[in-house]
Amino acid sequence: MLTMLTMLTMLTMLTAGYEWTRVYAAAALWEIGGAAEAPAVVETLLAAWAENDATSNHVLACLSLSFHLCLFLWCRVRG
Repeated sequence: MLTMLTMLTMLTMLTAGYEWTRVYAAAALWEIGGAAEAPAVVETLLAAWAENDATSNHVLACLSLSFHLCLFLWCRVRG
């Protein structure tokens, strides 16, 4: 079980300036919190992906998305 300090630290990392920090924090939160944390995790991951294409593999692996959903998200990020 996570302590309150650990959760606050993780949530703070979701707003870090460096996108890779946000990706790793979101992935950890997703792994621990699951669906309950989905809104914050998905928003963070998509924002990081939009800022840096190199994060895409981590973002998609974290969410374990199907091919069609990956394609949809890629088109959304690309505009």
